Amino acid sequence: MADLAFARRENWHREGIPVAIPAPANEVDDGMKLDQIEYATILDQLGEGVIVTDATGRITFVNETAIRLHGVKRLDVEPDDYSDHYHLFTEDGEPYPPEKLPLTRAVRDAEIVSDARWMIRRPDGSEVLAIGTARPLFDADNRQSGAVLTIRDDTARHAAENQLARLNETLEQRITEAVAERESLEAAYRQSQKMEAVGQLTGGIAHDFNNLLTVISGSTELLAMRLSAHDDEKTHQHLLGIAKAADKAASLTQRLLAFSRRQPLDYRKTDINALIASLEELFARTIGETIMLQTEFSPGANVIHVDANQLENVLLNLALNARDAMPDGGVVTIRTARESLAERRDELLPGDYAVIAVSDTGTGMDEATRIQAFEPFFTTKGVGKGTGLGLSMIYGFAKQSGGDVEIDSRPGEGTTVRVLLPVDRPAPSPA
Repeated sequence: MADLAFARRENWHREGIPVAIPAPANEVDDGMKLDQIEYATILDQLGEGVIVTDATGRITFVNETAIRLHGVKRLDVEPDDYSDHYHLFTEDGEPYPPEKLPLTRAVRDAEIVSDARWMIRRPDGSEVLAIGTARPLFDADNRQSGAVLTIRDDTARHAAENQLARLNETLEQRITEAVAERESLEAAYRQSQKMEAVGQLTGGIAHDFNNLLTVISGSTELLAMRLSAHDDEKTHQHLLGIAKAADKAASLTQRLLAFSRRQPLDYRKTDINALIASLEELFARTIGETIMLQTEFSPGANVIHVDANQLENVLLNLALNARDAMPDGGVVTIRTARESLAERRDELLPGDYAVIAVSDTGTGMDEATRIQAFEPFFTTKGVGKGTGLGLSMIYGFAKQSGGDVEIDSRPGEGTTVRVLLPVDRPAPSPA
């Protein structure tokens, strides 16, 4: 900086721009040398980088901040060499054309260039996004004496700005997704509340109806005993019809109680793989010759606490539903697996669960049907072909056993019903 001195205070500004001139060697006195040292010290303390050139554009001063930003200090650099010596690139990563650099424009065209941006690539490979302003410098006679460039690191602010822009771009999408998720949760909650209310109502009705059936069945038996000595075949047929109807009504009541989680369950350790294997012949006869039965057992999920008799009913109902969904034949697959939950999911507590999945290649169901599938008396079968209590009974059994049941189905792609039951912990006592 020996050949550059800043103008004394009597040198006024030109159009608001600070004026600095290179002083002739014969005019440099001890006082001016002291000013140079003071100014250099001050400039080194600035948070912005400062680069000064002489009238030819050759760099004559670089403060400490500018050195840190560039990773190098190069003096006596000509304008055409700025880009190469200081490793300057456009924001797109292309070498910055020397003639378009802010400092070059300030030197050659006396142009003020504000808030220009470019990329600095340091020798260690790191990159800095710089933002700077270049201004020409003039002496007291309005002759250009050089130029000054002030720069600062804009990397962090630019990254934050880009991140904010990306967030704003995706804000609408995220809001839409959040609203959809909330609506889905609300729909699931309403469905859960609905099922709970229907279950309580169904359980109360079934309990009272069961009491009435007990009276009907008992009275029918007593009447049959009283009339056993009479040879009246027609009367005996009527009594037999009443008894059969009462038995069917009792079976219906048990299904309603199962849905409402009020049926008595006999929890015992059961090997579900062995249970399913023992039922394969029954399943094969039930689903018919046009449907192939496949089983896939996982050894890690075989022993659980469950009511084996009720689980048999569950599996039989699922096999019948699969058969009815494949009138032209297909494949039924029964799989067992083990699933671990680290966190609570709906009513399922953390722990290990056995999964029994029954899949078919049938007609499947749409979303509206899938949502209603567990409701009592809801059925897509024709009149006289189903009571609509099969899946509701399975739902109640799974819930009462401390587990859950899930349906995955799409029209034309078949259906999979997954029953989850506790493995390591005993099931809860009957409600």
